[in-house]
Amino acid sequence: MHQCLATPEIFVIITEMLTADAFAEKKPWVDLVNLATTCHLLSDISLDALWRTQTSLIPLLRTMPSDLWGESRGVMRIQRVIRPTDWSRFEVYARRIHHLDHSSIYPLYVPTAYPNAESLQALACAAPRSWYSLCPQVRSLNCLLMTGGAAFWAMPLFMGEQTSTIKFNLDGMDMQGLCTLQSLHRDYPEIQAVSIQGLGVGDPRAADALSYFFSHCVSLQKVEIFQQLPGSVLENLADAPNLRHLRIRVHETESFAIPESPGFSSLQELLLSGKSLEIMPSLVRTLSSPVEWIHVTTDKCVTEAAQLSSLLDSFQTNLSHTHLTQIEIGTHRQSTASDSVCDEGTIIPLLPFTNLTNITIALPIPFCIGNEAIQEMAAAWPRLQSLELGNGGWRNGSKITLGGLLPLFYLPELIWLSIAVDASAIDCDIETISSNPDAANSKLDSLTLQDSRIVDSASIAALFAGFIPNVRRISSWGDAVLRNTGVSAIEANQHRELWRDVEHLVPIFAKVARREKRNTVPYSQT
Repeated sequence: MHQCLATPEIFVIITEMLTADAFAEKKPWVDLVNLATTCHLLSDISLDALWRTQTSLIPLLRTMPSDLWGESRGVMRIQRVIRPTDWSRFEVYARRIHHLDHSSIYPLYVPTAYPNAESLQALACAAPRSWYSLCPQVRSLNCLLMTGGAAFWAMPLFMGEQTSTIKFNLDGMDMQGLCTLQSLHRDYPEIQAVSIQGLGVGDPRAADALSYFFSHCVSLQKVEIFQQLPGSVLENLADAPNLRHLRIRVHETESFAIPESPGFSSLQELLLSGKSLEIMPSLVRTLSSPVEWIHVTTDKCVTEAAQLSSLLDSFQTNLSHTHLTQIEIGTHRQSTASDSVCDEGTIIPLLPFTNLTNITIALPIPFCIGNEAIQEMAAAWPRLQSLELGNGGWRNGSKITLGGLLPLFYLPELIWLSIAVDASAIDCDIETISSNPDAANSKLDSLTLQDSRIVDSASIAALFAGFIPNVRRISSWGDAVLRNTGVSAIEANQHRELWRDVEHLVPIFAKVARREKRNTVPYSQT
């Protein structure tokens, strides 16, 4: 094998050749200057990209002299007095950082070391007086990269005029930290997004500080609070004039007060979580905004159709029929479905929302609807892209036939469908459909048929090939479904295998149909 040159060796050869040419032609050192300028530019661009997002403070602290920091059991401590010369390399790299947060590329990475409170305080005291921030270009800051109650008061050390997103934990918050929280809106008026974790949200002192902060932070557009939210804080959020995205956790207690007057005038995305659905309709009734996306999740398994109906009724009454595009309702805990059933009346409140693109009702409550309801749904939601009605099976109670399912297949944007049908008989003309490939939905590629019964897999595959020729995945009779139907594992497996046969045959039949269409000679040419 030939010996390869390393990159530095190649550059040495290039520079030597340029030098020789300069001497031979008595030209100035233009080429070498251009090369040096280009390399310097590439170096700066590469360093900017490398340092733009940091998931830990450690790389930045390591730019200071090695004898300054010591690490023991995951804690970084300053070992000596900080000298003015210690900041030279720190400044070069700190100004390149835009995001001090968990990386979107490595979202599960958690820093293994943190600077202690005394070290953060030492940095604040020793920083050059001309610096208003250690990281002046930071746009987003996650205080979870620092640990302990002192992390919060130290947060301004790493914020700048362009900081718009902050994340922090209220656990262990002391009075100094709470005072820092109250002053953030004044010192950093560009804050637009806030994410809060920690049980400290329930502390009356923290609640007061949050209320003050939210009532004065007029530029706020996005708020996420992952613990139970005090009612007083919710009232302040309801008055936020520019709030567009809200994620909160509510709870059914006497101390939790729903705002009496409508609010959230600019809200577009709402994510609610709580123990059950009971309090959710009351909160929805406070909305006076053009909400586009609403996501509701419960801790307890929802088994009563009445609770779902109450929530959907509140949607119809209080949400904009033209703006709402996505509805997602789910639960963290699955269980055996109850005797409660969702009928056509459960879905009726959603029919006025003509621009819906995604409807997900991921609850173990079975549905009992028929072909007429499917036809109304398809007519009401022409832009529908995904639809999920239940995720625990319909307990063999579906009244939807294969012919009744076709209006959904006509929807041109439909990509994913989860539903149950009665496929024990085919109630439409397969020959007529298979000869009309122009009616096909080319986007639907995933179909979940829950506890749908099936008899003739080949005929159904021919039907699907005419309407959904690009479907690549057909799933059915999963474990959650099997728990709710009362059907034996043997019978369920038989249905599952027949649906797998359909999945295998659809692309074959679709390919044959396309070939026949190409080979068909128009009558006028014969």
